Amino acid sequence: MRLGFSFATNETQEEMKTLEPYVDYFETYSLSDDKIESVKGYIDKITVVHLPDLNRGCIQALEQASKLGIEKAVVHYFTVDPWSHEKKVDELRKLIWVAEENDITLCLENTEEKPSEIRKIIDKIPKLWFCLDIGHANIFGNTPSGFITHLRELTEHVHIHDNHGGDSEADDIHLIPGEGNIDFSKTLQDLLRINYDGDFTLELSPMDSDERKIHGVKHTRVLLDEFYGGL
Repeated sequence: MRLGFSFATNETQEEMKTLEPYVDYFETYSLSDDKIESVKGYIDKITVVHLPDLNRGCIQALEQASKLGIEKAVVHYFTVDPWSHEKKVDELRKLIWVAEENDITLCLENTEEKPSEIRKIIDKIPKLWFCLDIGHANIFGNTPSGFITHLRELTEHVHIHDNHGGDSEADDIHLIPGEGNIDFSKTLQDLLRINYDGDFTLELSPMDSDERKIHGVKHTRVLLDEFYGGL
């Protein structure tokens, strides 16, 4: 079990250099040629790629990830452009085929969906796994425990951050764990009960200072250490 840090599209090699001593890996959004060039000194530390919107180059990102030896990818079911459920499922099936061909584990992340909705989607697509986003699971009337209960044997990856609840994307404020109202003691206990011992990626606001990001990583590592006995 490892602790990683997620970078948005504007990451730089200098930011990665600053955070490298404190994390085990990086998770990055998309993989354009320009981005790869901008972080080329830390490519071997990127082990997870977060794919773009379902209709915005996911297949190309998976193929690029394979060339770089990345073994895990995360994708949202939610799309900015409105797609039908059937179209989204078809696209996910295509992505699974590409992921398998390139030895990549593909995980579907919860955004605004109910746990039962995510379960039904994954049940339709063999070899699709679940990425629990703890912060997203605290808004839109959901709870982290609800997702853990419904997807216990399918949970392959976890995003960790905090918020104060709410019912809109604006409430997804990506705080350091402990700064919002999520009960992390219960959430981590629930994950231990399903024997989850995989990776945790800390997702903070890209607007946060380097000092705040370092503090967030250190604090999260201490939190996880309380439950997992050391990373």
